[in-house]
Amino acid sequence: MTGKIFINYRRGDDPGHTGRLFDRLHDIFEPQQLFLDVDNIPPGVDFVRELNNRISECDVLLAVIGKGWISARDASGARRLDDPHDFVRVEITSAMDQGKRVIPVLVGEAPMPTAEELPEALRPLATRNAVRLTHERFHADAQSLVKALQQSLKEIEAQRQTAREQAYRGALASNDPAALGLFIETYNKGGDVDQIRRRLRVFERAQTERPTRLAVIIPGALAVILIAGGVFYWFAIKPQPSTKQPSAIAAAVPLPTAGPANAPLPNVRSITAPISSPTSPDQVSWNLLKETNDEDALKRFVAQFPDSQLRKDAEARIAALESARANRPTSPSPEQIAWNMVKDSTDPDELRLFVREFPGSANRAEAEQRAAALTTAVSNVASTSTVDPHALALSLQFELKRVGCFDGAMNGEFDDATRAASRNFAKLASIKMPDELSPEAVKAVRGFDKRVCPLVCRDSERAEGERCVAVAPAHKAEPRKEETKKNKPHKPVINAAVPRGNAKCFSFSGRSFCE
Repeated sequence: MTGKIFINYRRGDDPGHTGRLFDRLHDIFEPQQLFLDVDNIPPGVDFVRELNNRISECDVLLAVIGKGWISARDASGARRLDDPHDFVRVEITSAMDQGKRVIPVLVGEAPMPTAEELPEALRPLATRNAVRLTHERFHADAQSLVKALQQSLKEIEAQRQTAREQAYRGALASNDPAALGLFIETYNKGGDVDQIRRRLRVFERAQTERPTRLAVIIPGALAVILIAGGVFYWFAIKPQPSTKQPSAIAAAVPLPTAGPANAPLPNVRSITAPISSPTSPDQVSWNLLKETNDEDALKRFVAQFPDSQLRKDAEARIAALESARANRPTSPSPEQIAWNMVKDSTDPDELRLFVREFPGSANRAEAEQRAAALTTAVSNVASTSTVDPHALALSLQFELKRVGCFDGAMNGEFDDATRAASRNFAKLASIKMPDELSPEAVKAVRGFDKRVCPLVCRDSERAEGERCVAVAPAHKAEPRKEETKKNKPHKPVINAAVPRGNAKCFSFSGRSFCE
C-alpha cells in the first residue's frame, strides 16, 4: 500500500506511547512511509518552508496528544501552542492548510482539546474525530488505528488516481503545450506521462520545423513564379512575322468584316479575357497554406495579397479555426477537480476544506449544505444508536477470559456461565458490578490489566506462570542390595528392542533404556 504517515508529537509529553505507536506502525508499514522526527533541517534553511515540504509528501498526519499537550510551556512561561513558530503547531497547521487528513491520537486519559483552548490557527483540529491509546488495551487500540490508517490511505489513493485520470483525459484533448508540460511536471512518471511527453514533442517539432520549411519553400516558389512570368510575358507581347500563322491570342480576336477604311484595329488587350495563371504568387502561396492550422500564417497571406481571389478562402479557414478553438474542450480547473473529488464524500470536514480553499466557487452553497446535512445525520445517529446485546455480551466474555475468570464458549450470550464468571470476578476483585448485562460491567472488567481469578490446574499438572504444565512422574527408589539378593531371577532378562520414534529402546532388568 502506498501513502505516507507523518507522526506529530511533543517531546516530553508521554514519549513512551509515541515510541510504542511508532514501533507498532513500523511492523505494518514500510519504513519509507513513516515520518517521526524532523530534526535534520540544515542551518540557514527556512524551517517553516521545509516543514511544509515534508508535510506535502505525506497523506495522513497523526497528532499525538498527551496530558501535557495543551499546557506545555517554554522557558519564559508562555504556552508553546501560542507561539507561531512552535514545531507542533506549524506541522498541524500546515497539514490542515494543505488538505491532509489529520487524526488526533489521545494518549491515556488526555482530553480532546476544545476550540476555546486552541489558538485560531489550530481550532479546526477540535472538530476532527479522534482515536485513543490506553495502556491497558494498547494492542487492541493500536490495531484499530492501523485499520483506520489503511482505509484512509486506500481512499486517498483512489481519489488521487481519479484526479490523475481526469487530468490525463484533459491533456489528451488539449493542444496547449503549457497544459501538457504541467501534466508531465505534476506526475513525472508512468505510461500516461510518456504518452503526453510524446504528444508534446510532436507539437514542439512542428513549431520548430514550420518556419524553416516556409523559409525554404516560399523563396523557391517566388523564383519559379518570376521566371514563368517572364517567359509568359515574352511570348505574349513579342510581335510575330506575317509569314507565320497568327498566334493563339490573335486568332482568338475576331477581325472586323466591315467598317471605315481608316478604322483602327481592335485593341487586343482590351478584349482578351484575364488569364488565371496557376503559377501566380498568391496561388502558389495558397497551395502551401490551404491545409495549415496556423492562423498567423493565414492572416499574413491575407495581408500580403489583399486583392487576391483566394482571400475569401483564407478568411473562411481562419474563421473555422477560431470556431474550433472556441469549442475545444479545456482541461478541468483545480477547483473542478477538487469538487469532483469531494462532491460525493460523506466526510463533512472534506467539504468544509473545499469551501475554505475555494470560497468563490459556484459549488460553495452545495458544499456547505451537504456538510451541514452530514453533520446533522452523524449527530442523529449518535443520539439514537443502541447497544447490540450480542456484541456487548461478547465483549464481557472476552474481558472475563482475559482476567482468567471465564473458560466457557465465546458465544455472545449472557448465559449462566457468563453470569457465574462475572460474580466470581466481582468477589475476587472486591468491586461492585451490576447483575445485568451493561457497558458498565464491561468497563469494570476492562479496568484490570492482570489476572484476577487464579489459574486452576489438574492433579497431574502444576501452574507455571499463566499456563499449566504436566508434572513429571517420580522415579521409583532402587531396591537395596539385601532385597536384590532375594529377587528370584538370577540372570538379567533382556527383552526385544522396541522402537520409539527415531530411537531404539529395550528393557533390561525391569528398566528401559534408549539408544
